[in-house]
Amino acid sequence: MSIAKRLDACMRRWPRSLTRDFRSYAGALNRRNQGARQAIGADRFWILLPGWLLAAYSSRRKKKNISGNFLSDIRWAQYCLFLFFRIQDDLFDAQATNPTLLFAADQFLVEAESALSKHLGTSPRFWQLYREALAKTARALVVVAELQRARRAAPQALLAGYAESAAVFNVAPAAICSICAQMKNFSRLAKFTREMTIAGQIMDDLQDVGEDLQQQKYNYAARVLLRHRRKGEAVTKKTLEMKAETILLTDGVMKLLDEARQHLARAEEAIAPIGLRPARALVRRYQRGLDWMQDKIHRRQVDFLFGKIRPRRGVVMPHA
Repeated sequence: MSIAKRLDACMRRWPRSLTRDFRSYAGALNRRNQGARQAIGADRFWILLPGWLLAAYSSRRKKKNISGNFLSDIRWAQYCLFLFFRIQDDLFDAQATNPTLLFAADQFLVEAESALSKHLGTSPRFWQLYREALAKTARALVVVAELQRARRAAPQALLAGYAESAAVFNVAPAAICSICAQMKNFSRLAKFTREMTIAGQIMDDLQDVGEDLQQQKYNYAARVLLRHRRKGEAVTKKTLEMKAETILLTDGVMKLLDEARQHLARAEEAIAPIGLRPARALVRRYQRGLDWMQDKIHRRQVDFLFGKIRPRRGVVMPHA
């Protein structure tokens, strides 16, 4: 059963008011998520990764006699955990304001644990990893929110928070590695997840930097691009007004794109020994997306620069 069908089936068990509120939230979330990664067609890797991984372990799957609905359950659990944290994070950050959504988040946590228990009820190692992943992600989301609102914060501290928040996406790989007796590969998969999340977040931050600055949020891209201010000087509304107009003219933008490329290279290096061709293909799709972003930003820089230049009367501007 597809995730969309399972979501509909799940909501049929809810009170109508809760279903209505969640559908409204989900619609707004989808509109908000039309960012850089969606624009380049890079799907959520953590939904695709379980299928690729289970296909790579096909011989183990047959040997272990894994049920046919295992993959569907694992994907559903991973999606539910994503929603569990996303709803809480959006409420905490005031991206969502309806407190009823807290009960929707609880429902998704129950759904995830129910789906996982059907296949991993007697695996103490998996449940240890599961609890560690949820605890790490919960702590990281609070830290990231605090750092983005802080006047002074090291950019690398924020990047470390992004990396820690990716822990929840290790649940599906941990489940598959546990069932297929391939835990030796789990650390590589966890590194792949971490590096892909960081690269994707840098892309998203660049896409959202203007909007975030207006809301007095200093994401990683904003921190890096504003880093050339005097040492110890706090970011103020006045400095933001001065910087916002010229932020795209700095070389920091291209440095951020290069940094994202480095994280993608580490992700591919981590996954290479496992032989997941679709995962490596997705890394290359992200890399092409960075090229697309670089070209788009360069064109915006040119438009901004020449839009500010006004020829004096009687002066003919040269044509390209």
